Amino acid sequence: MSSWYLEGYFTGDGLIHRQPVQETPFVMGREDGLGLSVFASAMSRRHAQITLNGDAALIEDLGSKNGTFVNHTLINTPTAINHGDIIHLGDVEMRFMQANKSRDEEQGESTVMFTADKLSSKFPYGAKELEEIIDSQHITTAFQSIVYHDNSGAYGYESLGRGTSDLLPQSPGALFQVAESVGLEVRLSELMRNKGVEQAAELGLKGPLFINTHPNELINPDELLASIRLMRQRFPKANVLLEIHEQAITDVEAIKAIKAELKSMNILIAYDDFGVGQSRLLELVEATPDVLKFDMMLTQNIHQAEPAKLELVKQLHDLARRLEIKTLAECVSQQEEYDVCKTIGFDYYQGYLFDVPRYAHEF
Repeated sequence: MSSWYLEGYFTGDGLIHRQPVQETPFVMGREDGLGLSVFASAMSRRHAQITLNGDAALIEDLGSKNGTFVNHTLINTPTAINHGDIIHLGDVEMRFMQANKSRDEEQGESTVMFTADKLSSKFPYGAKELEEIIDSQHITTAFQSIVYHDNSGAYGYESLGRGTSDLLPQSPGALFQVAESVGLEVRLSELMRNKGVEQAAELGLKGPLFINTHPNELINPDELLASIRLMRQRFPKANVLLEIHEQAITDVEAIKAIKAELKSMNILIAYDDFGVGQSRLLELVEATPDVLKFDMMLTQNIHQAEPAKLELVKQLHDLARRLEIKTLAECVSQQEEYDVCKTIGFDYYQGYLFDVPRYAHEF
């Protein structure tokens, strides 16, 4: 028999709490002593109940004033619920989860008649569907070229993971939003990385392949490196460059150790999205990457930038030059941007001005 629980922002402390669903029926509402008691004006005293029968679960509204919703649909009869389904009791949002399906420990930031368009959406829909995508490896890759400073050809390519299932959007941003809410972001990142290297090898792409990491992978560098070692064993000749998001670079010694280990595997390292938020200048100096990718916040519409901003970009670029770091301007989409960036002296460029992301069949 499966073990189920509800997770949600039940106490007003801004943290996700989990409540095991043990007895059946499991009654939820404002009344004290219920399976789940939440003091919320939109909930009735005895709002709804969940009934368990083996691995099956049903939810039933108990004549509440503000209704019970499953995946943003108002229910009027006992309705089957499954792992990852989003439940609203009035405007109180929660997610129905099966134990051992995803991360065991999780905390997060904080969660009259109601209609579906007024319900909160702090829990993205699609946990079960994402697990199916990962298990079946329904992921593909688009490749966007990175060109030399004079646009004379492709220096390399960035691997950009995309979903291929009809169950969820293809966008990596949407997929990672779901993944982060159920602790699957590392698995999704590893899958996208491995698929990218695999498809690039099949295409015979030349030059380094820029592959991405999720910031949470830096929480456990040993696991990240173990994943990269397995990838290297599968593809011993792959020319790859690992991207680490600038905001994940907080531990200089850890980054140094990662860089040394990657060097032993003949893998370069890049800091991605440099210039977003608090630029990590100390880390940049003490744990220098091979390539520094300047974020679009610095390069977009740079031809219209105030003199102070333009000077900032020049100073950051000059610092990278003195540290012998190659520089890359991201998201360059206009000729005017490129013209200004050329005066600064970037080594490489990436953006729609030069190439759009392309799938394997488009090469």
